[in-house]
Amino acid sequence: MEKVITPVVSVVMPVYNGEEYLREAMASILNQTFEDFELIVINDGSTDSTTDIVYEFEKNDSRVVHIRQENAGIVSALNRGLELARGDYIARMDADDICHPERFAVQVEFLRNNRDYVVCGSDYELLGASGEYVRTPRGDAACRAKLLYESCFAHPTVMIRSSALRDLAARYEAEFQYAEDYQLWTKLSHAGLLHNIGMALLKYRVHAAQISSSKKQIQRERHAKAAISHLTEMGVEVTGEQFHTLLWPELNSFLGGVLYLGKGVKLSCKLVSRAQDARMYLLMALAKVLIRNAVKSSIGVGLR
Repeated sequence: MEKVITPVVSVVMPVYNGEEYLREAMASILNQTFEDFELIVINDGSTDSTTDIVYEFEKNDSRVVHIRQENAGIVSALNRGLELARGDYIARMDADDICHPERFAVQVEFLRNNRDYVVCGSDYELLGASGEYVRTPRGDAACRAKLLYESCFAHPTVMIRSSALRDLAARYEAEFQYAEDYQLWTKLSHAGLLHNIGMALLKYRVHAAQISSSKKQIQRERHAKAAISHLTEMGVEVTGEQFHTLLWPELNSFLGGVLYLGKGVKLSCKLVSRAQDARMYLLMALAKVLIRNAVKSSIGVGLR
C-alpha cells in the first residue's frame, strides 16, 4: 500500500467571486519559502472567473486542492476547509490578501519551538496608498487582555495548531457570522497560549466589498454576543448595552477619552459623563483585575 504523505501545513482559503485579487493571493502562498503545505481553496459558489483561475493553479501545482460547493456563506466554507485539512497546523488566508514569502517558515518555527501555544498571528501592512503598519499584541497576556473586548488577531494572519481544534471540537459557528473568528479565538484560548509575531507577515487589503464595511451593524451585534459570552465565562457580567457603550462609544453621548489597562494595553472608549453610567466603571474595574491576573500568571510575557 502506498504511504500517504500528509503536509505540515494546511492553508484554508474561502473564496466567493474573488477574480480581481485571487491570482495574486494564491501566488503569494505557492511562492512560500516553506513548501510543505496544501492549499485548500473552498470555492463557495462563485459565478465569476474564480473557478477558472483556481483550475489554472491546480493544473500546475499538486498542492492546490480545489473544493467547489453551492454558495453557503463564509462560515460553511471555513468549516469545510477545517474538515479537509490534514496538516499539523492550519493557516488562514483570504483571497484578496498577500502573504510575505517567509510567513509559513516563521510561524511553523514558532509553533514547533513553543508547544504550549495554539494560535500564532502576526503584524500586517495595509495594502494601498497608505501602506500603514499595524502592530498586534505580543505574548499571551497582551493577547488575552485584548480578547476581553475584541479580536487579538488579524484573521488571515493566523496559524492554528490542529490538535487544539480537535481537542475542543472547535469550529466556526454560524450564529457568530461576521465575528466568527473572534468567537473561535475565545474558545481556543482555553486550549493554550496565544501570540503574534512582531513582523508584518501579510499585506491586508481594505475595500468596500468586505464584510466589515457592508455588514457593520450585524457584525457589531454578533461581536458583542461573542465578547459577552467570553466575559461571562471569566466572571464579568455585562449587558449588551454596556458592551456597545464600551466598544463603540461614538454611538452614545459620552465625552472623549482613552483608558489604559494592565501593562500598557489600550482600550479606547468614551469617558462617561453621567452618574447612571457608573456601571461602566465597574466593568472596567473588573477587566483590570482580569488583565492584572493574566499578566502575573502568563508564561508568555516577554516574548517578542
